[in-house]
Amino acid sequence: MKIQVIGLGYVGQTLAITLADVGFTVYGSDVDDNVLEQLRMGKSHIQEKNLVPLLRQHINKRFFVGKPEEIYQKD
Repeated sequence: MKIQVIGLGYVGQTLAITLADVGFTVYGSDVDDNVLEQLRMGKSHIQEKNLVPLLRQHINKRFFVGKPEEIYQKD
């Protein structure tokens, strides 16, 4: 199943990474280029215990990020 999460702040980011960790393919979108670049590099702009290891495990495998117009074009 594919899920889209709009907004990768505290709630959206933790939700998206948790859903990826339990097996969903997750597409996360945000309008902030800095947030997207950090996530693509396996870094998080929020502090949450054990989040970064999960992010690094799933980024570009089960968790994909981009601008809204990029994500909406995914199948």
